[in-house]
Amino acid sequence: MLLAATALSGILFATVVWPLLRHARREAGEIVPLAVSPAAAAPEHPPVPCRTVRVYFIKPSKYDDRGRVAHFWKGVLPNNTLTVLAALNEAYNRLHDDDGVYVETVIWDEQVDGPVLP
Repeated sequence: MLLAATALSGILFATVVWPLLRHARREAGEIVPLAVSPAAAAPEHPPVPCRTVRVYFIKPSKYDDRGRVAHFWKGVLPNNTLTVLAALNEAYNRLHDDDGVYVETVIWDEQVDGPVLP
């Protein structure tokens, strides 16, 4: 039984795995090194330094009797105020994309994401 299993694994290796290894070795020889590849074309516009301003919008949370933030598995935002503020920041980014300032918006709900810690 052991001899039959060994023979079967040898036949499987010779018919399936060995051709795959030969094919991979042949393809590896066709890879062109980076030094031989043509240089990339210069960019049309030179890169512009950009400053990122990160703005945090924090939804006020409710606290329990012990003074801890009440956590829930899912948060429900009764209105879309934070979403509208984030959309205003994105509109600013689209209108002033060439000024070198990017406004990154972080929406934080303490009930869902946990308290903001230093």
